[in-house]
Amino acid sequence: MMMKFRLIISSLLILIFTTACNFSLAADVTPPPGYQQPTIDASQTTPVARAIYPPLPPNPEAGAAIYAEKCAPCHGTTGLGNGPRAAELPNPVPALGSPEVSRFAKPADWYTSVTNGNLERFMPPFNSLTERQRWDVVGYALTLNSSSDELAEAAENYQENCASCHGNTGKGDGPQSAMLETAIPDLTSLPDLANNSLQELYSAISEGVSPGMPAFGELLSETERWTLSEYVRNLAFAAAPQGESMQETAATPIPEQAGIEASATVTTTTSTGTGIILGSITNASGGSMPDSLEISLHAFQDMTLVYSNTTQILPDGTYRFENVEMPEGRIFFTTTEFQDMIYRSERGDAIEGTTELDLPIKVYESTTDPASVSVDRLHLFPEFLGEETLRISEFYIISNTGQKTLVASETGQPVLEFDLPEGATNLQFQDDFSTDRFVLTEDGFGD
Repeated sequence: MMMKFRLIISSLLILIFTTACNFSLAADVTPPPGYQQPTIDASQTTPVARAIYPPLPPNPEAGAAIYAEKCAPCHGTTGLGNGPRAAELPNPVPALGSPEVSRFAKPADWYTSVTNGNLERFMPPFNSLTERQRWDVVGYALTLNSSSDELAEAAENYQENCASCHGNTGKGDGPQSAMLETAIPDLTSLPDLANNSLQELYSAISEGVSPGMPAFGELLSETERWTLSEYVRNLAFAAAPQGESMQETAATPIPEQAGIEASATVTTTTSTGTGIILGSITNASGGSMPDSLEISLHAFQDMTLVYSNTTQILPDGTYRFENVEMPEGRIFFTTTEFQDMIYRSERGDAIEGTTELDLPIKVYESTTDPASVSVDRLHLFPEFLGEETLRISEFYIISNTGQKTLVASETGQPVLEFDLPEGATNLQFQDDFSTDRFVLTEDGFGD
């Protein structure tokens, strides 16, 4: 579970990890010039945050067609990150359908990624989809880790072990619920669906929930507990969890991008003319540049990768793409690989009348010396989850103030290592981070 990691000059790594129960990411925004801290009412003791959850139960069946069109080209029809366009991207595509990713995913985080995109990893935002459609496609993506046969077996386990209290549909209205002193939670709660990972459901099933829910860690196998967790989560979906697998629907042919070929210009009906994409390649570490360097151009239109091309660096350290179609609203990036690392330009936006975009790229030499890396800020968030469980979230802002990219001293080894307190358990990672980038170490984990 490793992935090559880099820290570039002036970049910030915002990282939260949790011991005991979960891992999450929060954004840290640098205040603009002239910003003044507002006066806080002393009586305002509780921060207010907008919870993210679907307005209606997500419908994975409706999301299957959206996934086939919008997501499968990169993520693959089964969510393993092996779609036909994945090879065109400089970074691996997250395998949404793998247990390593899906089990630790919070649906609200996936919804945020679908809404806002992640242009650093060449994932565009999908604001053209309605809120309902975005939740539907997230719902479908969450089903990629299970099959109809597995869910059918989990349905039997649910009826045998859970329905007497939780009810046949998870509403908490089973025949024994009225005899209990504490209320049975509604498993179809949409806020809970959005903000609980599969792993959290698995932990509750395995360890039980005080005071009334027993532990099933010794009654059911690990596989049975995982599939039961998926069944329980799917109870909040619009479709019945024991129904046919939605993956068959998503296996419909992926729409081809007409005219998209390697090293070819795309023909579109919205074109307003062609232009030039150019830029310079600068070694920000002060060293020399190689004579041979390949530059790749990527273009997005309406949140879809519509064009890719490559060229070679010129003797003066510049590059140039000519006759590039520039319809209004198209977004461009250029990337290059230097010393086994990928570097990219800022984004360039085509507006009406655009005929030229200058997209310079800075590259950096590599170093294994972490002396220039520092922790600028650290926040600790303790939360008691029970009498015996304390969850600690740690929020780091890490800067590389040097002029070189920090890389691992050995291939396959972590770049940075984080020590965890003795006895910390159940380490999980934020869903926006690929789990492939982390590796467990003797004293904690490495990134």
